[in-house]
Amino acid sequence: MTHPRCLPALLTTSLGLLILMFSAGCSALSLPDLPTPYPTEYLPTVLAMTVEAGKQARTASVQPSDTLPAATPPPLTQTDSIALPSATLSPDNTQPPASATPTAGTPLPTPTRTRTRIPSKTPTITPTPGIPPSEIQLLRPGPMSKVASPLDIAAYYDVVPDGYMLIELLAEPLQPEQDGRMLLTKLQRFIGAEEAFFTTFTQELDFEIGRLSEFAVLRFSTYDSYERPASVSSVDLVLLQVGNSEIKPPGSLLSPIAIFEPSKNKLIQGGTLSISGMTRPEGDQILHFELVTTDQHVLGTRDLFTIPAPDGKHIPFSTNIDYQVSKTTWVRLVAYYLDVRIPGYRQLSSVPVLLSP
Repeated sequence: MTHPRCLPALLTTSLGLLILMFSAGCSALSLPDLPTPYPTEYLPTVLAMTVEAGKQARTASVQPSDTLPAATPPPLTQTDSIALPSATLSPDNTQPPASATPTAGTPLPTPTRTRTRIPSKTPTITPTPGIPPSEIQLLRPGPMSKVASPLDIAAYYDVVPDGYMLIELLAEPLQPEQDGRMLLTKLQRFIGAEEAFFTTFTQELDFEIGRLSEFAVLRFSTYDSYERPASVSSVDLVLLQVGNSEIKPPGSLLSPIAIFEPSKNKLIQGGTLSISGMTRPEGDQILHFELVTTDQHVLGTRDLFTIPAPDGKHIPFSTNIDYQVSKTTWVRLVAYYLDVRIPGYRQLSSVPVLLSP
């Protein structure tokens, strides 16, 4: 499609070409002179004007551009470098700018030091020594079990070298300040035992009661070779004359009186023995301490009132016992609670120590 501005130039050019053709053919054709729109002397001028008009038309058809084309940069050499514009992040643009791969000769960025948070030292807390297991663990029957004869007993206990074990089933006394009524007893000696070790006791023991039911205590005790009590554990029971037994699970198997200080066979000097540990009060709530020699003499005593914890857990205790000896003497430190209903030891723990002036 021809642009409207180019129509006059094209018409003029066509007319000039026709005139040239006719002029060139005049010498060959013997035609009469035809009238022309322009005089003959003006034909060179018309031809020149036609050529000039065509040039102007071609120039006008090309629109000038406001932007010059970008020149192609020459290839980079190793000594050239490119300055990259730094990207500025807008508040809405949270993406970091893309990192450019450095070329040869490009200075590397200086690394930025990052502060590393060094945690502060945590104070080391010395934990309280764990409560050891009881030296006598009554597994069956559990506290306040209803038991009909025979009495099925299962227990773990710590054997005392050259000592013995005593099992007692005692009914509540009929009168105040009387001893408990013995319903059964069993004694077993540890012969040939050179070191303490844990062993198991399982046995059924028969008993008889004169009432339909009796409140009783099963007392399990161990003694050393000098017949000093080494450990005692007790459990309350309801005895039935007839009917079926209702056995309850065992209570806590941790030591009711855990002596941390002094340790076993420790040498004590200076006339004062310091005692500390953890206890779970039972019985009369008075924790009794005694230093008993091999010939059953008591060198020192101390009574410590304890208050049971609301949750029934162990509570700490500490006290001192003064003593007097003229030479080194082996004693057994005995700590115990007494039973408030049936006379005798309720719970007891002990540790041998060597006393020196």
